[in-house]
Amino acid sequence: VIPCEQNRDLRAQIERFAEVLKTEAHRLDDHGLDERDFYNSGLFRGTVERVRGQFSATMRAKREFVQHVLNHMEDEGFIAGWDLTEDS
Repeated sequence: VIPCEQNRDLRAQIERFAEVLKTEAHRLDDHGLDERDFYNSGLFRGTVERVRGQFSATMRAKREFVQHVLNHMEDEGFIAGWDLTEDS
């Protein structure tokens, strides 16, 4: 469960911050680009994708562990089965 799906206040805060980040990211760091060049350069998009990849990489081992546990539970008859969702 994603925390912001359970907490409306957190979700609203995330949505506000995401908008600020999208519109004000060019003011962060000394990248030497004006606003237009910053957003056209791929720097922002590339940075966002890098952060997403880093978070995903830290979750991979955890997901694999849970898959092994669920497979073991299924093999031993503790659960009837489980399905890997698209969001995994």
